[in-house]
Amino acid sequence: MAVQAPVALAGADVAEVLLGLFVLEHDEDNLDDEDLLLLCAAVEFADAHGILTLPQAIPARPDIFQLDDVDFLKRFRFTRRQVCWVHAALALPPSFTAPCRTSWSSMEGLLILLRRLAYPARLSDLCTEFGRSTSSLSKIYNIMLVWIWNRWGQLLANPFLQPFFTANRVADYRQAVSDKTGVDLSVWGFIDGTVRPICRPERHQRECYNGHKRTHAMKFQAVVAPDGLIVHLYGPVEGRRHDAGVLGESGLLNQMAAHMNSPTGVPYPVYGDPAYPLSPYIQKAYLGAAVTPNQQRFNTSMNSARVCVEWAFGDIVSLWKYVDTKKQQKMLLQPVGLYYQVAALMTNLRNIVRYGNKTSKHFGISPPSLEEYLQ
Repeated sequence: MAVQAPVALAGADVAEVLLGLFVLEHDEDNLDDEDLLLLCAAVEFADAHGILTLPQAIPARPDIFQLDDVDFLKRFRFTRRQVCWVHAALALPPSFTAPCRTSWSSMEGLLILLRRLAYPARLSDLCTEFGRSTSSLSKIYNIMLVWIWNRWGQLLANPFLQPFFTANRVADYRQAVSDKTGVDLSVWGFIDGTVRPICRPERHQRECYNGHKRTHAMKFQAVVAPDGLIVHLYGPVEGRRHDAGVLGESGLLNQMAAHMNSPTGVPYPVYGDPAYPLSPYIQKAYLGAAVTPNQQRFNTSMNSARVCVEWAFGDIVSLWKYVDTKKQQKMLLQPVGLYYQVAALMTNLRNIVRYGNKTSKHFGISPPSLEEYLQ
């Protein structure tokens, strides 16, 4: 067949030609010189008018462990050695495979998870770092989040049943609080809530709006121990909820009633701010105008110790900037609650591998080892 000159195509013809040749290209016997000329003409027209965008090549996968120590710590919040410790302790499977047949090693998945949480970089910016497409990075990130929380989420949901939460450790908590405050109330931890801003959702805006912070938000409740661990985390709940309502919904009081008592039945309470109701398992400051000097000293001492729970909330958002970026928290499009939960768990692991944090040094008590915590 004689070869014909390239033909000019109208915009309406481009899609049809490309679609037809896309089918033909899978069978080399069906492609002749005329088809190739038509394909060239269509591609040139589409490229000139911005109709067709050819995919960019994904760069080769670099060796992340070749980064220098400072850069590695900045990107992943752990040193190389600490990442290896965490990877082994989390008992991750050797590899993962997504339903779309994308495969990756557990170490690569952990690094992608840490990198994504550490800073709100665009997925396209991470393609060069990991040699993966944006769609693959997104799948890997979300699958790793779900796996880690399903496997280890009980550490924060119900700590009283975990092997590391022994009677001896609770006794050490109580002694550390008593030594620091000079108050012997058998208090072993500190409770508070935090408001995490989110993008304004298309639906349920009233339920998510927090009037005090004047923003759409979700709330979490946490209990922090003197060794700096977030031992209990409940949430997310709607941003409009009061701390006392979140406490009742969390079931924390029932858990403490079952597990936090002395052999003679004396409750071991936590200490909270005035928003919480006074109970055998929740202690708070004295209120009113007729506060005695001794009561005022009690308030000052306990409130200065209670600030450790604010330090814990601050650690989460300072280490894992992704959960502190409001524009990235799209409630109806992403599992934003899961992001914060896994960030809290990773904060605990970092506290452990670095042998404590500001809270543990303040109270003079070290956290458990990584093996004790992740049993």
